[in-house]
Amino acid sequence: MTISPVVAQSQNNPLAIVQQAQDLYQQGEFTAAVSKWKQADYAYAVQGDRLNRAMVLGNLALTYQQLANWPKSAIYIDESLNILGTLEQTTEQQRILAQTWDIQGQHQLMIGQTERAVESWQDAAKIYGEIGESGLLFANQVNQAQGMQKLGFYPRSCRILLTAFQINAENCQGNLQTLIPSLDHVNLIQVKGLHSLGNALRGVGNLAASQGVLEMTQHLVQGSFPEYESYILLSLGNTKRSLCEENQDKFCQPAQQDYRQAASQAPVGQIKLEAILNQIELSQDISPIQEAEKLIGNVPLSQSRLYAEIKLTEYQFCQEATKLTCLQPREENDPKNNWNQDLVSRTLLKLIDIAQTAAELGDQRTQSHTLALVGRVYEQLGEWEKAQEYTLLALDITQQLTAFNISLLDYQIQWQLGRLYLQLHQKPAAITAYGNAVNYLKNLRSDLVTLNPDVQYDFRESVEPVYRKYIDLLLTDHPSQDDLRKARDVIESLQLAELENFFRDACIEDNTVNIDDFVQQSAQAKSPTAIFYGIILPQRLEVIVTLPEQPLLHYTTEITQERWESKLEQLQEIVKKSYPDPQLNRLSQQVYQWLFAQVDPVLTANNIQTVVFVVDGYLRNVPMAVLDDGEKYLIQKYAIAYSPGLKLLQPQTLKQQSPITLSAGISTDQAPSFPDENNLGPLPFVRLELDQIKSLFPGEQLREEQFTKKNLQLKVSQTRPQIIHIATHGQFSSNPQDTVIYAWDEPVNINELRDLLANREPLTSENIELLVLSACQTATGDNRAALGLAGLAVRSGARSTLATLWTVDDQSTAVLIKGFYQELINYPDLTKAQALQKAQLYLLNNNFSPSDWGNVVLVGNWL
Repeated sequence: MTISPVVAQSQNNPLAIVQQAQDLYQQGEFTAAVSKWKQADYAYAVQGDRLNRAMVLGNLALTYQQLANWPKSAIYIDESLNILGTLEQTTEQQRILAQTWDIQGQHQLMIGQTERAVESWQDAAKIYGEIGESGLLFANQVNQAQGMQKLGFYPRSCRILLTAFQINAENCQGNLQTLIPSLDHVNLIQVKGLHSLGNALRGVGNLAASQGVLEMTQHLVQGSFPEYESYILLSLGNTKRSLCEENQDKFCQPAQQDYRQAASQAPVGQIKLEAILNQIELSQDISPIQEAEKLIGNVPLSQSRLYAEIKLTEYQFCQEATKLTCLQPREENDPKNNWNQDLVSRTLLKLIDIAQTAAELGDQRTQSHTLALVGRVYEQLGEWEKAQEYTLLALDITQQLTAFNISLLDYQIQWQLGRLYLQLHQKPAAITAYGNAVNYLKNLRSDLVTLNPDVQYDFRESVEPVYRKYIDLLLTDHPSQDDLRKARDVIESLQLAELENFFRDACIEDNTVNIDDFVQQSAQAKSPTAIFYGIILPQRLEVIVTLPEQPLLHYTTEITQERWESKLEQLQEIVKKSYPDPQLNRLSQQVYQWLFAQVDPVLTANNIQTVVFVVDGYLRNVPMAVLDDGEKYLIQKYAIAYSPGLKLLQPQTLKQQSPITLSAGISTDQAPSFPDENNLGPLPFVRLELDQIKSLFPGEQLREEQFTKKNLQLKVSQTRPQIIHIATHGQFSSNPQDTVIYAWDEPVNINELRDLLANREPLTSENIELLVLSACQTATGDNRAALGLAGLAVRSGARSTLATLWTVDDQSTAVLIKGFYQELINYPDLTKAQALQKAQLYLLNNNFSPSDWGNVVLVGNWL
């Protein structure tokens, strides 16, 4: 925080004292600075100069913050604000008022009142904007961003920093370090802004950009602010650790090296302590615990110190469990009965003491978090009543907070309470608690899209299980129609949350659509439709089907998730084979019996023509068209489409017109962008595929070396196509950076493709009706790879996406694609799903193998 300058310079004596106080503050002589500020306050009080006195009081509060004397800091902030509230609103008064609010925000942040801190900074920002104080506004925005990160709201933090640095980017993805303006005369607040941006980029999952920005910042501080380098090294270690986790490198030597260097360079204080604690967690080496214990006593009291104490206490408790994260929330809990009782007692006493300190500090969030952790210790011990008692105490505190929206803690406490109610055989209360947790997650969805290092947040361990357990409870013991509707809505919400986690960016629109009304209307439309929800739970498979003018249909198949996914994986591998495999029919019939046999007669009785699958987990990887009832494949009975969720992609009828098409393709295997290690072969029938499109639709084409990233962007902008057809190698992966299509010059990942396709002339607000991706495949060995296809379907802006799940003889793909287009042209009343069905049936009836016609799927709008 910057010391506020004096307003007037008419009184030489007070001004000299103020200058001395400022110099002492900058030198770190805070006790001496306090004395000088008090002298200046007295001098201005004698002169009746209330405005300069308000300035001095604010700086006195700021100096007391450096001494961690929070009561004194609060007193002088209040005095300053009281004086300012009685003065005329001049520009100078407004500037001092805004700076005092900045100081108040810093005070609130340090004692854990982060929501209030952000509100104080937002109030100050309004004034800076009104009086044209751009420099002070920049510092204020950096503070706001840090507060958002404390709350776990990394996307918001990143957007604030992009605005502060005037970076023109739609979101926080991409190579953002190249957009940072040149900083010729860098100052400390700019360094802090870049540092905060590096942390925010890590928070939204843009790890490459995070590393780039932090390394740039490290280079800047080495010459100008070497004392700040330990802060950067700590953040670099965190980013490298996240990169290692993506590559399943548990020990991550690069991160450990940064932590060691940060600890050695930092003076005794918070950064040194955090670096050592991170080393302990990453290496699982508990030997530095004693050093951390000694350091804590020399760190000024603040929320950060309290969290360090909590983490150290957790490590000391959990080292007996040989896993230092044993108190992190998780759905499956196997309590130990042989904990060392002395260790347990010390842990509980320490946590209760931390909670009391937090209460005295006015930090209700930390108090609540610590009490919930006490409950979690008792949960580990299997002492359910004690665990419930402390969890309810934590909940009571969070419900008293005037929160800045809500925090991660709110859903975690509700989740913990739900687990405990189940252990106490209080199922209705458990359902309510899980429902509350899911509702909190829905409200937090714009911020819960990434790993939050402060709370060990991970989607697959800490969010997905909450949704699934809530569904599990709703669908147990003869669920009512209301229970089924709730479960269906929850799985829709889970699809949305999972895709946002996939993108690490909350920019997916959650449309309001009444699923029942839509399906009822389909009964009078061209294609009576059923919506099929397949939900994988640990011990069973649940299915909910929405039918026209019928109650929701529900049935259960008792099968473990492990066995179910093993069978699906076998089916996926066998169906890819281009030659007949005797196991195919056996496996596809077995999966049919488990998944579809119970509903098939009902669909036939209701004259269903189209089935839209909203499936999760490994079900996404298997083409439903190849399921076999012993006489027919499913595609011989129904048109089939997939949807990540009806609330994500609203179905709309294709506008009947002669659509303009942009097509692009690469037939050779010599494209510079093709990676050598993948052994991508030629696609000779791509030329035929493009020739067929040219004969059917008006539009332009990009072939071979003309198909560059830049040319694709230019043609999308110029031609305003309704159909975009891309025939080249590509891959769908559970990592958005690895979900790519290969243009001639470079690969284009899913986020870059979205930006390319969004680059349309402002004359049109129409979506792309159809995106076709031919010769793409799901990543081998990636059991969530089809998530990349679902994500691309949502993110591309196209109403419908037609894609291949694996690469086969591209001649059969060319025949299928041509048949699909011809059906759409020749029979305007057909839906896209029905046109694809007819094209697939043509191949099936002409003795093509299931690998030839089963590899093409329609995702999104099937009409």
